[in-house]
Amino acid sequence: MSPSKNAQIERNKTTGKPVLSRRQQERKRRHQIKTRNNILTYGGIFLFALIMVLVLYLALPNSSASLNVQAVEVSDIEPPFMADKNSAGDPAAPIRIEAFSDFNCSHCKEFNDDLEKQIFDDYVSTGKVYFTYISFPILAASSSTSAQAAYCAADQGKFWEYKDTLYMNVGKTPNPFSTANLQNYATKLGLNVADWRECFDNNKYTQQLQSDLEYGKSIGVEGTPSFNVNGTIVYRTTLLTTIEQLLASLEQ
Repeated sequence: MSPSKNAQIERNKTTGKPVLSRRQQERKRRHQIKTRNNILTYGGIFLFALIMVLVLYLALPNSSASLNVQAVEVSDIEPPFMADKNSAGDPAAPIRIEAFSDFNCSHCKEFNDDLEKQIFDDYVSTGKVYFTYISFPILAASSSTSAQAAYCAADQGKFWEYKDTLYMNVGKTPNPFSTANLQNYATKLGLNVADWRECFDNNKYTQQLQSDLEYGKSIGVEGTPSFNVNGTIVYRTTLLTTIEQLLASLEQ
């Protein structure tokens, strides 16, 4: 009677485990190498896919990560009386003011933060002044991009809030006129960002900005802020006086 298979298997005297032949040991080693390589291969594929997903996420125009902006402030002002894009007030008002301004202009910011509100409260909302903001981008490249962004916001009825937000972040937010921050303002003000971005990316108002510059120069505007009040160019230091004088003359 031949011996059983179990009786023929040589075992380790210490562990009791079968002792593998050289061929079996080689087969086991190759299997371990293959398993390790498979783990490395599939692990690498997974890591690559994860990186690609992250890259695509960061590239999305509406991704908060892609914006890489600090906390920004946005304006909560009420739209001015009879606001229509970049104009406000009664078109039939006896006094028409065109304000030529540059978002990089510190004196323009001062006017926006102080005197403009007084003019709107005392003259625009009472039907005495029809006020139009005209971009006059002469100080830097970002003067044009920020103006473009504001005009694109005007398409959605948010010009005055966006304009105020731009000035509000000057001196507070690093690179306030970067594309990332300009989009962030649009988002926080509740604009349709896809529509705003299409307008901005396509430079919809480039020709308008050029026309604004040419128009301002043609009537004698040389710097910002400047104001065309019923055909006369004045500056912010004399703006209120000019308005009062015109109103007084109209009452005579």
